[in-house]
Amino acid sequence: SNVEIGAIDSIIMGLITKNFNIVKLTQNNQKLPQLFMESFSDVKNGEFLKNQIELFYWKGGHKKIESKIFTLAHGLICWGGYEMVKSLRQSLPIHCKLIEHGPKISIHIISLAYFNNKKIIYEEIIKDIITWNQTACSNSQNIFLEYGIDVNQFNKNLLNAYEKLKPAIVNISDDESVELLKDYHEGLYQEFLTGIKSFKRKGIQIQ
Repeated sequence: SNVEIGAIDSIIMGLITKNFNIVKLTQNNQKLPQLFMESFSDVKNGEFLKNQIELFYWKGGHKKIESKIFTLAHGLICWGGYEMVKSLRQSLPIHCKLIEHGPKISIHIISLAYFNNKKIIYEEIIKDIITWNQTACSNSQNIFLEYGIDVNQFNKNLLNAYEKLKPAIVNISDDESVELLKDYHEGLYQEFLTGIKSFKRKGIQIQ
């Protein structure tokens, strides 16, 4: 599992289908699946459920470990992009079924009626956007607004909520900095075409 939520989704699917589960942890956050496992202690038959799951971490692509697991497994749940799926297909023995979960896109949808009649929880939307550090589809990547909503005002409210939360900003790589700069300039181009203002702050892009 290449992201934190993916590991939990894999555990749930494995339990529902009554399989014994070997779950590969992500390098970035190994604690969340462990906490999820501990929560079984609070439910009936929790110890039985815990005994159906083993959590492991190894560096992806470790041929010796993966070939052993693939030989023992009847099925493999994969969360990843094209290259990962292609690599796994080539590595799996004939008896092991590959269940693919390719790249996903997550969204918010805001209706005009909700915008006009409800107090939109902008801080909660910001938390959804940044909580998982823009990892895969674990957080909201797109927000769709119904026609008639003041997009500039909506964006400004989002930015104010972000600044109010003052989230910790992690160091980013040079490649990530380039991507952020590219997105910002694409936002400026869209601002020129549509008149909808693009906001930029360290760690977030709203356009």
